[in-house]
Amino acid sequence: MDKNNLQKLEKLNNHYVMDMVEEAIKLCKPAKVTVITDSKEDINYVRELALTIGEEKKLKMEGHTIHFDGYYDQGRDKSHTKYLLSKDVNWGLGVNSIEKDKGLKEVYSYLDGSMAGKEMLVRFFSLGPTNSIFSLKALQITDSAYVAHSEDLLYRQGMKNLKSLTAHPISFSFSTLPED
Repeated sequence: MDKNNLQKLEKLNNHYVMDMVEEAIKLCKPAKVTVITDSKEDINYVRELALTIGEEKKLKMEGHTIHFDGYYDQGRDKSHTKYLLSKDVNWGLGVNSIEKDKGLKEVYSYLDGSMAGKEMLVRFFSLGPTNSIFSLKALQITDSAYVAHSEDLLYRQGMKNLKSLTAHPISFSFSTLPED
């Protein structure tokens, strides 16, 4: 991560966020890390990146874009979705589960080097009204400019809200694009 992006993170003064991002960088091994703040310039960078790398295409209507998912690009493959449970938990519902430590090992094996040659985007959102005790503060780490751009349409920018958060109650979203 370059000095400019590191400074953006350091302004949060939140060691939990710093640790999560550092862990993601070590695991995913991206070629570049970009921290996106609430600024219009940063948000526009994500939108333009999605167009530049071909994840989105411009439409004739000014300011509108379109994205087509790949055939196998699904939000959740239910038949392969597993719930990570501790050894002491039994939901008794016949859900597809895996012991948590074993499951995390499997997840980490998929993420290891998954962003090699790609740009990691680090984002912050508020899931709900900003400054509400009911809202979730969200940290997003992705290599998909389309995913990051879509979140701008769905959620409120939340970097400024994380500045006041000294602990770690953060919703964490992690995504990486599958290889073709």
